[in-house]
Amino acid sequence: MKPILHWLVSSIAALVLVSCAVPKPQLSLDAAKEVTVFEKTPDATLSNPKVQRVGKLDSRGVSHLRKYIAGARTKRLGYVSSNRFVQVGDRRLGVVVWSDGRLLGLDFTGQDASLVPPTTTHSLMVNADEVLSKHLLDAVKEAK
Repeated sequence: MKPILHWLVSSIAALVLVSCAVPKPQLSLDAAKEVTVFEKTPDATLSNPKVQRVGKLDSRGVSHLRKYIAGARTKRLGYVSSNRFVQVGDRRLGVVVWSDGRLLGLDFTGQDASLVPPTTTHSLMVNADEVLSKHLLDAVKEAK
């Protein structure tokens, strides 16, 4: 009886872990020729999320983005708001910043993170490397 019970408990635990895991999106950074940076316009509202093109990441910024995504893990948060976005191919990721100005992560909820309301559950790519996060955020802010 014990082996069956052990198997049942481990199977249920594995199923729960798999169902809670949020996979990172498959972004083809190698195929993307450019990474475009967008910003919400001052007149943007929750019902009308307008964004405008700011510029492109330079080669150094794209390199930081590749490293950030390669070393990132996923995290789910209940309330996330982004004012800047990076577009990789046809996918627009939100750049989520802490209140103290540090990069929290990249929001990959939906195909276009600028259209997702802040109150929904968001999926973020977060990286523990604070130096890399700072360099990526600086590159996004300096995009022209």
